[in-house]
Amino acid sequence: MLPIRKIYFNTTQSDRVVLLSRAKDLYNNLLNNFNPKNHKALLEFVEKRLHKDKNGNFQKDKKESDVISDFLAFLAEKIIEMNKKKNNEIRGFIE
Repeated sequence: MLPIRKIYFNTTQSDRVVLLSRAKDLYNNLLNNFNPKNHKALLEFVEKRLHKDKNGNFQKDKKESDVISDFLAFLAEKIIEMNKKKNNEIRGFIE
C-alpha cells in the first residue's frame, strides 16, 4: 500500500494565493537560471510548508500542506502541457 499524506486545508485562501505565487516564482527562477542555490530555495520552501516535530513526524496543526498540494497541481498542469507539445512535435514528424 502506498503511503498517501493527508492534506489539511487550513491555510487562508489569501495566504494560499501568495504562497503559491512564491512557489511558482521559485520554480520559474530555477528553470530560467539553474544553479544549486535556486534548487535549494525551492526545496526549503516546500520543507517549510510541511512542518515536522523533533522526531521527524509531520505536525497536523501547523501544516500548510494545502499550498504544496496547489503547487503539485500546478506542476501536473505543466507536465500535461509539455506532453501535449511533445505529442504535437511527434505528429509533425510522422505526417
